[in-house]
Amino acid sequence: MPSTYNFLLVISVSIFCTVDTVSMAQTTTKQSPFGRVEYEVKSDYSHIRIRRKKHFRTMLFVRDNGSEVGETVINIKQPHKLIAPYTQTMFASFFFKQQQPRVLIVGLGGGSMIHFLKRHQPKTKIDVVEIDPKVVEIAKKYFRIKETKNIKLITEDAFKFFPECKQKYDVIYMDAFLKPSEQTDKTGAPLNLKTVKFLESLQENLTAEGLVVFNLNIGETTNGDIKTIQQVFVNTYVFAVPNSESVIVVGSISKTRQQFEDLTPVARSLDRKFRTHFSFKKMLSHLKSK
Repeated sequence: MPSTYNFLLVISVSIFCTVDTVSMAQTTTKQSPFGRVEYEVKSDYSHIRIRRKKHFRTMLFVRDNGSEVGETVINIKQPHKLIAPYTQTMFASFFFKQQQPRVLIVGLGGGSMIHFLKRHQPKTKIDVVEIDPKVVEIAKKYFRIKETKNIKLITEDAFKFFPECKQKYDVIYMDAFLKPSEQTDKTGAPLNLKTVKFLESLQENLTAEGLVVFNLNIGETTNGDIKTIQQVFVNTYVFAVPNSESVIVVGSISKTRQQFEDLTPVARSLDRKFRTHFSFKKMLSHLKSK
């Protein structure tokens, strides 16, 4: 996804000059910087609200106390431009795998990662698993997501999807969150997707040298979650995300450890190739334990 998580959402004036800079994890309903309400619904999994300010549209999850938690924001005129810092850092995957013929995204949200891949890797086949049918409906109607020959949306619980999945993926992007409950941690991450057994099962759906990229919300269990991932994957790479409440962990089944000095020319190459509004070179500087 994103599917429900707290993140510090930063909309940069230098890039999106029509929107004031916003740095927040939660807002009140009455004083939202994301504009007017376009749509609102309660699903079996979340209370979802869609807001729009000029050409920026935001999916928010409403907590029981009425606070809004940012889930996805896109520029509906340029949806491939990733706005949330954590979504940019999810593509640290390209440091280790420059070609990604087939990927899986667990957690749809507003589909900003789909738009990025469509723009920069148009031949990539993208499967998306999303547990909430309302999220799928909203992504199609409000966030310009549609199924094509290269994009398949699967409405299913990821915990049930993987045991029956026979497909191999170059990269699996894990970004699944729900409304906090007894079945999740305090940030909304499903507990059954954090076990050693589940993480080991992911490897069965990876191609040779495959990767799994995890979006972890910073909380009391974060260090333990990282240690669990490190226990399962041969090599892991942890990226801090400035202006965010997330940390991104790349788990690799490759036995070869990539060093910081090896990745520096890759970062320069990616900046030349993608020409995005964010910098891979700067992203690399936030790699922990260089």
